[in-house]
Amino acid sequence: TVGYNSFFKAIYAANLVIDNFKDADTPVKKNAVAEAKVLRSLSYLQLAIGWGTPPIVDGLLEPAAMPKNSESQEYVLNWCINECIEALPDLDERKGPNDAAGSAYATKGFADAVIGKCYLFLEDYGNAKKYLGDVISSGKYALVPGEQYADLFHAEGDGCSEKVFETNID
Repeated sequence: TVGYNSFFKAIYAANLVIDNFKDADTPVKKNAVAEAKVLRSLSYLQLAIGWGTPPIVDGLLEPAAMPKNSESQEYVLNWCINECIEALPDLDERKGPNDAAGSAYATKGFADAVIGKCYLFLEDYGNAKKYLGDVISSGKYALVPGEQYADLFHAEGDGCSEKVFETNID
């Protein structure tokens, strides 16, 4: 399907960054690799939710490669958690609820949200509460007032305090 293929296109793009900067020697390169790992994990989370056991492709493939499906959805979700935890030290943080630009890249808060959602699907509610609670208690995000709720899914709401991560699709 189109969705499945789109997630693997995003994974391929992330793998290009990760493979080309595997010997990251500057904070900028380390941040690029960390962001790519979190975005790749988001794609795998969505694949695990929708398709269960997608093959983990964590690098560039040779033309004849034939990746096999993962052993379980649990394996995929735990892989995503580990990737995000590994990325955390090299990610930037959103500066605060009014940092609109902070919702446009993979931050520590976004990685925590991906980890928390993985734990929700694993039914590990204690860890889900911890990571999602870290996002809430960080003070970097806030719910919008009720009168602005309708703006959340329109241009007026782009980068608002409630957005942990926001993509634009053309």
